[in-house]
Order: sequence, then C-alpha cells, then structure tokens
Amino acid sequence: MNPASWALNYRVVTIVVSLVVLLAGIEAYLSLGRLEDPDFPLKQAVVVTPYPGATPEEVADEVTDPLEEAIQQLEQVDYVTSQSIAGRSTIKVFIRDQFGGDDLPQIWDELRRKVSAAAVELPPRAGPPRVNDDFGDVYGILLYIYGDGFDINDIHDFAKFLRDELLLVEGVGGVALQGEPREAIYLDFSPARLGALGADVRTLVNALEGQGSVAPAAAVDVGRQRLAVVPSGELDSVTAIRNLMVQTREGVMLRLGDIARVSRGFVDPPASILRFNDYRAIAVGVSTVAGGNVVEMGEAVQQRLDDLRQQTPVGIEFGVVSMQPKAVERAVAGFTLGLVESVVIVIGVLLLAMGLRAGLLIGGILLLTILGSFIVMKALAVDLQRISLGALIIALGMLVDNAIVVVEGIIAGSKQGLSRGEAGRRVVRQTAWPLLGATVIAVLAFAPIGLSPDSTGDYTGSLFTVIWVSLGLSWVFAVTSTPVFGSMFLRSPRREETGDPYAGPVFRAFRAFLERALAWRWLTVVVLLVLLATAVVGFGKAKQGFFPASARPQFMVDVWMRESTRIEAVDDRLRELAEWILTLEGVTAVATNAGSGALRFELTYSPEMSNASYGQLLVSVENDRIIDDLMAQIEQRLASHYPDARGWPWRMVLGPGGEAKIQARVRGPDPDTLRALGDQFETIMAADPYVKSIRTDWRQRTVRVNPIIDEAQAARYGITRRQVNQALQLAFDGVNVGLYRESNQLIPILMRSEADEVMSLNQLPDVL
Repeated sequence: MNPASWALNYRVVTIVVSLVVLLAGIEAYLSLGRLEDPDFPLKQAVVVTPYPGATPEEVADEVTDPLEEAIQQLEQVDYVTSQSIAGRSTIKVFIRDQFGGDDLPQIWDELRRKVSAAAVELPPRAGPPRVNDDFGDVYGILLYIYGDGFDINDIHDFAKFLRDELLLVEGVGGVALQGEPREAIYLDFSPARLGALGADVRTLVNALEGQGSVAPAAAVDVGRQRLAVVPSGELDSVTAIRNLMVQTREGVMLRLGDIARVSRGFVDPPASILRFNDYRAIAVGVSTVAGGNVVEMGEAVQQRLDDLRQQTPVGIEFGVVSMQPKAVERAVAGFTLGLVESVVIVIGVLLLAMGLRAGLLIGGILLLTILGSFIVMKALAVDLQRISLGALIIALGMLVDNAIVVVEGIIAGSKQGLSRGEAGRRVVRQTAWPLLGATVIAVLAFAPIGLSPDSTGDYTGSLFTVIWVSLGLSWVFAVTSTPVFGSMFLRSPRREETGDPYAGPVFRAFRAFLERALAWRWLTVVVLLVLLATAVVGFGKAKQGFFPASARPQFMVDVWMRESTRIEAVDDRLRELAEWILTLEGVTAVATNAGSGALRFELTYSPEMSNASYGQLLVSVENDRIIDDLMAQIEQRLASHYPDARGWPWRMVLGPGGEAKIQARVRGPDPDTLRALGDQFETIMAADPYVKSIRTDWRQRTVRVNPIIDEAQAARYGITRRQVNQALQLAFDGVNVGLYRESNQLIPILMRSEADEVMSLNQLPDVL
C-alpha cells in the first residue's frame, strides 16, 4: 500500500472512530447511574444480644466477654467495642482497611458462624445474638407520615399500606418503617382474685401456650385428594383469647376473661417516638436496588404516590425529610453545568490564545476525551456523582495539555515549511513518549487518594479512576486523532508568516525573562524560596479538613437527657425545642426522633443506636448559607433553657468520618478509676473553646432499687432469685407469656398485675 493510500485509510478510520466515540459517549452519559455521593462499603457490623433481667455486670461477664473473645478470633477484625447495659449486650465489629467491599459478604458469614458457635455457651435466658451488617442500606427517600386528628394507630395502618405499595415499584430495593407503635395483648390480673378462684399464673401460662402454639395438623385421603385436618380453637382475635377456657386447681372451668382483663394496647414505654412539626408521625424510608438509578427510582416512587392520592385519607400528609432523587438530580445538573462552563472557558481561552481554528480543534478533542471517559466510566460501573464529576472538572486543565502540544507543533512545523501532515507526524514522533510520561506523573499525583485502603479511599476511589481514564484518553486522542484533524482543519501559513515560529513578541519577551533569570540565578533562587515559604505559611493558616461540610439545606441537633430518663420526657423536651426552632427565620420543617436516630437517609449519616434518653432533631432550612447562624442560636438556647439536657447542633460533612473528630479510649480493670479518668478527659476538653459535643459512652450513673432477699427465708420456701424477678416484672412491666398471630404479625401477649394493686415503690414489699 502506498503512503497516500495508507494516509487516506488512516484518516477515514480516525473519523469513523471519532463519530462512534461521539455517539456512544452521549448514550453512555444519558444511561450512567446518578448518585449524590459515591457508594462505599461500611466495614462494620453490630451484634446485639438480649439478656432479660441481667445486670450490666452480668451482661458483660456472661454475654459480652464470650462473644468478644469469639469475634476477635476472626483475622479480618481490626477491633471491637462493646456496651453492656441492663438486659442487653451491644458489640460493634470493625473490619481492617485492607478488606474491600467484595470481601465483606464472606466476612459477615464467618462472623455469623463464630457468633452462632459462641451462642451455645451463653446462659439459657440470653440471646439469641443478632448480627446486623445492613449499614449500607440508604433510604434516600425518607417521608414522615402524619395527620391532624389521626391517632398513631391510624397512621400506622396507612404506613403499612404505603409500604406494601411502594415495594412493588420498579427500582425500589426496600421499604422500612420507623416509629411504629408496638402492640401487645395485655392480661391484667389480680393475684388475690387468682388465689380466690383456685388459679395461679402458671395456670394461665399453660392455657395460652397450649392453645396459641402452632402444631402440625393431620391429613386425610379423600378420593384422589389429600385434605388437611385443622381443628378449631385458634386464637384469632382478642375475643377468642377472652373466651379461652381455663381449668382451676379444683377442676372448675372458667373463661380467661372472667379471671383477667384482656385488652389490646401499645407497649409502654415505646421504643421510639417520631414527630414532624409537632405531629406524631411514622417514618417511611425507601431504598434503591443495588446498582439502580436513584433518579429513575424517585420518579417511579413519586408517580406511585400521586396515583395513591385518591386512596390516601383526607388529612394524612407526607413530611419530606430527604428526597435524594431530586437532590441527586440537582447535584448532577449543577456539576454538569459546572463541567460545561469549564469546557466553554477552556475553549474560550484557547480561541484567544491560539486562534479560531486551533482553539476549536483542541476544544473538539477535549469534548471527544470527555465523551470517551463516559464510555469507560460506564464499563467500570462508575456513576455520575459529586466525586466523579468533580474529577472531570479537576482534570479539564490537564486534558488539553497533550492536544495543545501537538497542535502547537503542527503550527510551528507548517511555519518552517513542512506540510501539515508531515508536521503532525514529526511532532508525534518527538513528543509522544514525553507526553505519556507527563500524563503518568499527573495521574500518579492522585494515586494516594484513590488507592487509600481506608474508608476515605473507598469514598474518593472514583476520583483516581476518572483522572487516569480521562488523562489516558487525552494522550491517546492527542497522538492519534489530533494530527489527523490538524492536517484537515488547520490552515497553511501565508508566505509572510513562514520562518521562525517563535519570533513573535510574546515568545521574545518570555525568552528575555528566562535569560535574565538565568543570569541572576542566585536572586532567582532566593525569590523562589521566599515564595515557597510564603506558600507553606499560608497553607498552615488554611482551615484543615479533608472533607468539607455538606451544602445540604439541613442540619441535626443531638439532645442527651440524663441516663435512665423516660422516653416520654425526652419527647417533651424535643417538642419544646422544635416549637421554638420553627419560629426562627429560614426554618421550613423540624422532624424529631426520641429514642434513636433517624433511618440512614444519607450514606455519610450514622444514626445513633437505640437509647431512651437520647433524641435528635432534623432541621430543614431554605438554604445552607443560614445554617451556621441557626446552629449558634440553637446552641445558645440549649445552654440557657435546658440545664437538664446536653445538646449540640451539627451539620453533615461530605465523605466518611462524620463521627467525633477526637476519640479516646481508656481501658482498665477498675470501673471507678475509668469513670474518674473519663471525667478528667471531659474537664480538659471542655477548657478548650474550640471543642464541643463532649461526652463519654458510659454516661451518668443511674439509681436502681435493690430489694434485699432474705436468703434463709427464700430457701425455706423454695423461692429463687429468678422467681423474684418474674414477680417484679409481673407487677411493673409484664411478662411475655405467648404470641398472638394476626396476618403476618406476631403480637406478644403480656401478663401483668392490675395497675391499681401496685402503684409505687412504697408497695414493693407487697409484691415480694
């Protein structure tokens, strides 16, 4: 093949490939997934083990220690933390940084096996342990369902209906409810009446267990069919429980409703209390399927909500706490606009500096590089989110460097008398490998961020990926497409423009500056050192922080009441504070959560674990610019009006690491010494005006009542400590004696003494 034919074929192939990249890049951009923040794995799990009736010391010694010992045998575990409180053990498991998201499913399986094996050695009443590793579930759509004039039961019924409907929407991965009232069937009895009728607590328990348990039924063959034989008597309503027949010690048959008062109600105290703008509410969180497009899912959910308006009771409202699909759409649109603006600015500068044809040529190569990057991003499953789009904006200034060198070389060669094609081939031969080296160096500058093994690297990994993809493609297009299009579109210089290409006034001035700097080399070195020192000092005065605060128009307020405070008292404090916050200018809505944090509506948000003395307010505002001022007002209000509470407003940050910036862990065998050291830490940190939100995870000491059992008398009558605990539970909280099945719900049956028989601690001896 002669050189002319080869050049023609190469030109045709280049044009065809460029058109394919152009069209495929547009298609890839339109089909790329869209997220607000990049997805990254959370390398932690929680093991929760109930131990009803046990003291914190018993929980620590008999449950937490054995489970911790078993968990720490996993080589993937970095460290564990635990909290042992009355009746419950909570262990947090943290995985080493070198294990990635693909390793976690197997690690969680091994963790469950270790915990299951250790559970066999736990006390009989402890467990079973529950391993929760679903921290990656983000409920990007978080609605608070409320209604003026509706009680919580009506709202709960509608929330369950809404959950079932939204689960059928395409793209929805899961729907969770929070703030649901826990229902129970109560059997209120009088011990005196039981004794008078010849019955006792065990009689009632045996009757419920025998009638309420599920047992296999028989089957009988009838012709060609095999029919199940299911006897009647199932406890399918509260009335059926009331009509349950109980036999006394004397053989008398009585209805359970004649012995005890049977009613249906809510468990007291509730696990959590949610409100939206002071209305009692239930939260509905909607998550996206793995790898799904959150924007498309949001549109489908919104369409389904609109369709269900006719079935929504009049007065039921949806309070929006998080609508991630719209936020993602705005964020992606904002970043895309920034990308387009950056491209236009770069092309505009090139037009001014290099002329119309050269500027448009380099701009075209830049556009081709960006579209090619979208193609590779789709192949590598890199979504459009703030990190990947930000990486493209960062890379823009470097993406044109390779093409500028090649185009400038073609123009210079043309002025020296070469044809545009020959000039392009010469400049590629001379600069291809140096340009590749410079490109690799630029990519490696971002490698420490993207290749970091910790959660920061997981979050910013797409930054490094997009940088090396885009810069790599810029080099490829610079040495392949740029010479071809340069030979086609760059004009040949006029006769008067030929000669030395670097004889213009700009180049002459630059040459003179370099010669002067080389002549006064020591002065040049001193000036550079002064500039370096100035930069170092200035960098030290810049605000330090790897991730900036989020621009989300929302912030949180954590409120901690004294340990053992009833959840109703926490709810009252949150209502008072929310009512005042709603009067502040710029505040649009306030959602409160008493007893726990909210559902995880953003990946970087870490909700607080369940704690009755804790509450959180989610404050939505008109724009993020007023958040700092509002937080200062709220912090002052908390300090002046709520001496019985400790509270701190805070705003979310981008990326992982939203927890406390300074954490210290003190270990030792003596609890009193540890608590004293914790108090010293708090005192030292409180003296620093820049430190706030100071607390220890042990919290305050709590008062407890310790009935003294006469061991000799107890042994004489065969009374054990467990029986004493059960008697106390019957008197105050109630004892779970069975389950009532309603559709797919399992409602506990709680037996307790009638409220008017034991009213206060003064009557505690009567219980025992």
